[in-house]
Amino acid sequence: MSIGIYVVAIVMWAVLGMWTWHSEKKFEDNKIKIIYMLLCVLILGVVTLIIFNISKNNISYPNSKMISPVRKMILMLFIPINGFIVVPYITLQLGDFKIGDIKEDVLKKRILKILIIFLVILIFECSYLKSIQNGIINIYVKGGNMLE
Repeated sequence: MSIGIYVVAIVMWAVLGMWTWHSEKKFEDNKIKIIYMLLCVLILGVVTLIIFNISKNNISYPNSKMISPVRKMILMLFIPINGFIVVPYITLQLGDFKIGDIKEDVLKKRILKILIIFLVILIFECSYLKSIQNGIINIYVKGGNMLE
């Protein structure tokens, strides 16, 4: 089952990469595109890790060794999911700003809107991640022991 999850994660990462690359069509240099993509993944990784750590509170894992593989699996899935929400849209806005299609105040308003929407989604995501972790623990306790 975990192989299937990793295959889905790899496909999601590939889609996010291609979607972001396509959204960066107004950026001139490929080096800037790559740096931008890496920076986005780093920021999303930190945000997703923070959400995971918040959701992990009040969950008691029966085995402390479980936390690392669960965290790894959740991060592999939710970094691209979070990326789908914000990265292509912000990239398009930055490209429009760069070529002069929109002004700075419009850019700031649009980015603020998407960040507010993203914050609301992160609140729901925190609850969802807690449910996922509890589900994994229930499977483990019932004899699945899939993470050992």
